[in-house]
Amino acid sequence: MEKEKIKYWIVIVIFAVTGLWVVSHLTKVEDVTQGSLFKIDLPYEFGGWKGKDINISDAEMRDIQDSLGTDKIILRNYVNSKGEYVQLYIVFSRKNRTSFHPPEYCYVGSGGAELTSKKMVSLKLDSNSLDVNRLIFQTPKGRQLVVYWYQAGSKMFASYTRQQMHLVFDALRKREFRGFMIRVSTTDQQSNEDIPLYLKDFITYIFPYLEAQA
Repeated sequence: MEKEKIKYWIVIVIFAVTGLWVVSHLTKVEDVTQGSLFKIDLPYEFGGWKGKDINISDAEMRDIQDSLGTDKIILRNYVNSKGEYVQLYIVFSRKNRTSFHPPEYCYVGSGGAELTSKKMVSLKLDSNSLDVNRLIFQTPKGRQLVVYWYQAGSKMFASYTRQQMHLVFDALRKREFRGFMIRVSTTDQQSNEDIPLYLKDFITYIFPYLEAQA
């Protein structure tokens, strides 16, 4: 019995040391491609929504690279036939685990937004379900509703920690490293719904495209 316990703890220590080695190496590598932004197979028009990329200057892109360690992003505005708008922001990396962090850090850190509400919400998307983080910010331009989640391979999480664990496990098993942070934001209508129907509709449309990237 004592020998079994010793073997158990030896395995745990080896696994922990190996995991720390992988984490330390993953966090040191930048994922930067010269010339252009990362292009995900996400159409500009679908289900009554029309999108347009937000222009990013060279200086802004350098700031993104410095802060996130990747230049693989999508920053796009979508508008539907009713004039309801959604801003989509996706960060992707094949190398750098630190490219993903909770968006509230950026909002609050900028000094122009106050986080007034945060909760986890489970969405039913046709035959799928998705756990997301729902935030409300008070900004100089009004109240903003922000919804975000993380992705590691084909798995999606509201939890940053769970995404990070899956990325480490994939690296340990020598699987391809594919991580995402997906954020959608819009004006807060202060309705009784946690997620407005039009925002849920938008997320339902992009969900299959995100799954296909895994």
